[in-house]
Amino acid sequence: MIRLGHTVSTLDAESRFGLDVLLDVARVPLAHREIDCVQLHIHDHGAETTHEAGQVHVPRSLLRETASLVGFLREQHSDARDRHGRVPSSENELVARHLEQIPIAHDHAIGLRLASQRAAGDRPFLVLPPWPEGRSWAAAISHDVDIVDTWFALTLVRALEVARGHDFSTAARILWSGLGGVGRDPLLDSVRRILETESRLGFDSTWFVLTGRPTLRGRIRKDVTYSLDSRPARETLSKILDRRQEIALHGSFASAELPGEQARQRRDLARYLPNAPCGVRQHFIKMRPGATQREMAAAGFEYDASFGFPDRAGFRLGLADCSPVWDGTARTTLPLEAVPMMWMDRTSSKYSGVEDPRRWLDPAMVTADAARAREGLWVGIWHPYLTSATGFPGAEEAFQELLHALAQDRPWCARLTDVVSWRRWRRAIRVASAADPDHPISVEAPEGPWRLDTGSDARGNPVAISVLPSLAPSESESPEPPGPTRG
Repeated sequence: MIRLGHTVSTLDAESRFGLDVLLDVARVPLAHREIDCVQLHIHDHGAETTHEAGQVHVPRSLLRETASLVGFLREQHSDARDRHGRVPSSENELVARHLEQIPIAHDHAIGLRLASQRAAGDRPFLVLPPWPEGRSWAAAISHDVDIVDTWFALTLVRALEVARGHDFSTAARILWSGLGGVGRDPLLDSVRRILETESRLGFDSTWFVLTGRPTLRGRIRKDVTYSLDSRPARETLSKILDRRQEIALHGSFASAELPGEQARQRRDLARYLPNAPCGVRQHFIKMRPGATQREMAAAGFEYDASFGFPDRAGFRLGLADCSPVWDGTARTTLPLEAVPMMWMDRTSSKYSGVEDPRRWLDPAMVTADAARAREGLWVGIWHPYLTSATGFPGAEEAFQELLHALAQDRPWCARLTDVVSWRRWRRAIRVASAADPDHPISVEAPEGPWRLDTGSDARGNPVAISVLPSLAPSESESPEPPGPTRG
């Protein structure tokens, strides 16, 4: 645990956001003012976090960098667009520095935690557990349901894509495989096999579904390609819900910019679900950073899973974790969680021309290893239309290999809505008392489905925790003296 010193009150809004992110990802909860524990201060000299007995000193420049990365400030202020209307990956700050495969902001948080532990000495100290069930990292599988019918058209497009590279023999095999799927429903069969494999290996997953009225122009643009009233769409939803997996919105191209469209599509999808969807991911990852997220928050979404690169694996926000979304215009946090994705199946084949599905797994495991090493979160996307019949031989086998490889390291495998629920619950924990090292540290936690029995002390040893009902946030969050108001 840690107390905020008076210098925190000198922070501007972005820097305070950076500090909040670092403390959250570091898993170091704030303590009430009367507790004798490590105090945190801000300094303006150098770029290193330093410590001394009972005190840790964080450079203001580090907080600004964290806010810039996690708050995607460069992208929010960019007018550049690629051919799909997206902010190009080159506009991302980490890509510009060739550091997108390193979660730099996450490493800053770990540095803060280590410095705070060293400063603690014999003082009470608490580090919260990273994930439920005693797991040291988390892996979340998600699926973008881009197509549910007219699958043979995809086969033809795929064969043409391969033929353009003068690989005519592979193009012929794709067409032959497609003919073998005539009379069946390869896409629905793929959904069924994915769900069965995930269930067998202990994975829960999140499925992002399009809603709206498909048009010929929309199909050509690969926007909304199906109606939820169609038989294939209804059967797909039924299979997902029967397995108790999460269904979220795959926001259409229009939802990226048209005011009110996020809310309308959320209402439309809710008509087919037991409850309104909690999350959204933009189709083609098309959005106007900042503006689209404001529309998501206004629509009532709890999280946005759009923050990943379409053309490379990596950590777009510099985190292997969740974070509140920063609104660079209003200079405040939105009531919306960013759940970044680190890898997507089609990145290698579509943007890099890698046709062997097993080679797609290399960047998946690089980013997963980076997340695991930091006790963080890894999120991947697998499209259920990747089957032999649609021109992707070996893809389904590669997906099974991916799940087996992830499962070997025993992550917490959860739906994205559960990931967000846990992170918000843990973020709200405050230390109420820690006077006697022979007794449990008392913490205040909001009501919720999660349990907290143990954490770790400054030396990494287990420490018992006693959970009390949460008090008003102002009683535990205010620095000494009270810090600035957000915004």
